Amino acid sequence: MASSSKSFSINTATKLRIRAKIIGNKDEEMFEVLPSTRVDRLKSEISDRVSLPVESIRLIAGGKPLTDETKTLREYGFDDEVKIIIMFPERVDPNGSFEIRLAAAYGNGRNGTLAILRFRKGISNYSRGMNLDQLERFAKEVISKRENQ
Repeated sequence: MASSSKSFSINTATKLRIRAKIIGNKDEEMFEVLPSTRVDRLKSEISDRVSLPVESIRLIAGGKPLTDETKTLREYGFDDEVKIIIMFPERVDPNGSFEIRLAAAYGNGRNGTLAILRFRKGISNYSRGMNLDQLERFAKEVISKRENQ
C-alpha cells in the first residue's frame, strides 16, 4: 500500500507587539502587526483605534519620530515589541459652531484639541452616506454625550 504524504506550510511570521499610547493619556492600545507593516498602514490602524484623524498624528518610538511612512517597522529596527507614543497638535482651530462648543467644554489645552480631533474623525467615519439632517443629529449627540460625562 502506497503511503501518501500531505505537505502544508505554516505561517511562521512573527508578529510585532506594539503598545501605543496617546501622549498625556494613561490608556494604552495593543496591536499585533507584521514587521513588514509600513508606517503609513500602522498610522491608519492606530487612527481607527484611537479615533484621531490619520493626518493629525505623529508616531514616536524609541525617542525617534517615525517620519518616513514608506518604511516598514523592520526597517526602523523593530522586530519584537515596541512602545509607540502618539503625538497630535497642541492646538487646532475650531471650525464651526460644534467645534467651538467642544473647545469651550474641554478648554484650549490637550483635552480640547483631542475632543475636536476625535469629533472630526467621527464625522469623517459616519458622514459617508449621511444627509445634512443626519449629520446635524450626530453632531448634537456627540456634544450631548461629552457634556454629560
